[in-house]
Amino acid sequence: DEHLINDDLLHTILTSSHSSKRSSIRILDWHIDENIVQAGNNYSSQVSRLTVRYQQQDQDDKTSPREKKFFLKVPFNVPNYELWKKLGGYDNEVAMYTEVLPQMYTIEDDEEYFSPRQYYFDDKMSLVLKDLSQSGYRCADRIEQLDVEHSLYALRSLAKFHALSVKLEKTLVYQNQ
Repeated sequence: DEHLINDDLLHTILTSSHSSKRSSIRILDWHIDENIVQAGNNYSSQVSRLTVRYQQQDQDDKTSPREKKFFLKVPFNVPNYELWKKLGGYDNEVAMYTEVLPQMYTIEDDEEYFSPRQYYFDDKMSLVLKDLSQSGYRCADRIEQLDVEHSLYALRSLAKFHALSVKLEKTLVYQNQ
């Protein structure tokens, strides 16, 4: 991952995540934490956490150091990857984050999203997503699983996702008539 990261890419990601001017951001340093999830919990990609320390000018023309974390998803380069790619597995995930979800979120005027925001994508790096651990989320243990409260929350989010996907489909069909 590290050989793919440079200041230009970091500026692009930070600008996307802040909706701010590129010139107002100065990169101080950054690092990548590998293996941030338990083995077996990331079946089709390598996931890492990118931490960027930077300075950004505010409205009062002051600069203060800030830190932001991102979730990186890079496809595994393993023997089964070519089969996975032929089946469209990773392309489907990328299309969901880069095309479908942004359209779904424009339909619903709700701040509570059911996915991390996508900040960057390219064929080498793949996906740079909002790190939801910064908002208190964590991966559930796949052996212990979810408690009832979190299971109900997941089901409500899945129902909202399904409803928005149907609404999006109807909107697209109507627009194409």
